[in-house]
Amino acid sequence: MKSNQHLRQLFLLTVLLLLLSASYKNGKSRQPTNTRLQHITADGRQLIDESGRTFRVWGLNYGAGGGDGLTAHFWTSESGWEELTKDWYDMKGLGANTVRVHLQAHEFLLDAETVNAGAIENLQRLVSLSEEVGMYLLITGLGAYVEADQPIWYNGLDDEARWVAHETFWGEIAKAVGHSPAVLGYDLMNEPIVAVKPEEGWTPGEPYGGFNYVQNIALSTNGKTQMEVLGEWIDRLTAAIRAYDSRHFVTVGFLSFPVYNTMGPRLSCMTIHLYPKEDDVAASDKSIDDFTSNRIPLMVTEISPLYGSPNFIADFIRRHNNRVSGWIWHYHGETPEEIGEPETIIKALWKEALTKFRAMAPQQK
Repeated sequence: MKSNQHLRQLFLLTVLLLLLSASYKNGKSRQPTNTRLQHITADGRQLIDESGRTFRVWGLNYGAGGGDGLTAHFWTSESGWEELTKDWYDMKGLGANTVRVHLQAHEFLLDAETVNAGAIENLQRLVSLSEEVGMYLLITGLGAYVEADQPIWYNGLDDEARWVAHETFWGEIAKAVGHSPAVLGYDLMNEPIVAVKPEEGWTPGEPYGGFNYVQNIALSTNGKTQMEVLGEWIDRLTAAIRAYDSRHFVTVGFLSFPVYNTMGPRLSCMTIHLYPKEDDVAASDKSIDDFTSNRIPLMVTEISPLYGSPNFIADFIRRHNNRVSGWIWHYHGETPEEIGEPETIIKALWKEALTKFRAMAPQQK
């Protein structure tokens, strides 16, 4: 009898160890991390936590071009939530403290003035997951990444009605999740432009990798300059957010053209997208110079070894750490261990990049 009980205990212990080993190999633990998130705010040229300590962003893009698709495509099923949960823990295991998520406008709006309650509930659930994991969210909104997904009613709005829809989107999101310390800040739109090739509509140009990353916020300037229109748009959306959340920073995911530097006084944090070229590093150095002239924090919210090796990107980051409050790389749903023996050059590159990202994490946060 005692022998059978001993064997049963040994068997249960073995099963437990195997489960723990599998969890470790997957790069995640489904237990809360005990990381108590604090609200992060912009203070001068740095980000600070509630105790006044400097906070540095070390993050990963997830959604448009990251993972297997857009975030909202996952949260329509429990199996999708299981995948999201795994990815959140995996990114935490890689050393990230922030995830930049990409939300599409049409998935949150039923019309220009009516929000989709189900989408808001899913975002609240994602925020709760982030609190559990101990991960900040940079919420990038108003995406129109897949042209075929855009509703006729949304594409048919004129400039003013489109802005009303944008105000509805951001006001309802700030109202729903602005209380949470997991919200790092609000990124109004990914790479907005003003009346560029208006004959091609709201998302001019050819898709890149299946996504339209650049989006018009207006199809006409009505006699104003493009930057005047952009400034008015930023002011209106910021006011919609501030009606519910006066704490978290507001930014825009700009392309790194110097003209956007003029938007600095309207924002509480400046963010740019920068893909340094190993054969022309001076141009990227100049971008950092251009955008640190504002008296607000600067983050590079898109960077990757697209035009240079991971070691080159790492050196670039280290050289500019004294002026940049954070860097956000990309995550495509697989850890280096899950990539295994790379089957393609692209896979090999992403494995090397994520390995470098993880190695740098202790010194970057």
